[in-house]
Amino acid sequence: MSKGTIAFLLHPSEKLRSQKAIDLLSGLVRFGLSLEKTDVQESLFLMKILYLVRHAKSGWGDYDQVDHERTLADRGQKDALQMGKELAEQNVTPQLIMSSSAVRAKTTAEVIASEIGYDQSQILVSEDIFQAEVETLLELVQGVEGGLDKIMLVGHNPAITDFLNGLTQCGVDNVPTCGVAVIGFRVDHWSDIREGSGNLLLFTYPKKLG
Repeated sequence: MSKGTIAFLLHPSEKLRSQKAIDLLSGLVRFGLSLEKTDVQESLFLMKILYLVRHAKSGWGDYDQVDHERTLADRGQKDALQMGKELAEQNVTPQLIMSSSAVRAKTTAEVIASEIGYDQSQILVSEDIFQAEVETLLELVQGVEGGLDKIMLVGHNPAITDFLNGLTQCGVDNVPTCGVAVIGFRVDHWSDIREGSGNLLLFTYPKKLG
């Protein structure tokens, strides 16, 4: 579906705020979503997009190793690279990447960032995401600058799965390692996000990619 087709479906009164929605929707269409006319009309006000990512599979290696310092396993490195390439192919371009300070999460964020063309030095690394509760993740997202429309957050289970379910009420049992959930919100400001206010647009993970 082209931008012109989406614009044609808009009521004239909606066109003033449509360009931002069109840009977001065009990216979602490239991501493989099949949008019917009613879906387009329903999705035009998804003004904010959150890419929620669980870190890739980590290894233990040294059993005395501090949890925060655990590195990615070989499979985790491959999965992060594969997911990064998939996101790059789908033109995923977050304007901000936030990551847990844990090595396994930070490395996942760096690998994905490298593949999608995001400057690794601009990744916002936060200790608050490591072992965070859902309330902490919500506060972090709500505090994002209003001018940013697409952000990525790389963290850990169980918080990532719980956060996804809290935002969307979708009932996902578990976000696998290196899983990605794309959540859309019909809000103008991140501070307006609340429990149940999100729409799950896509949920994928390495095994699903094959």
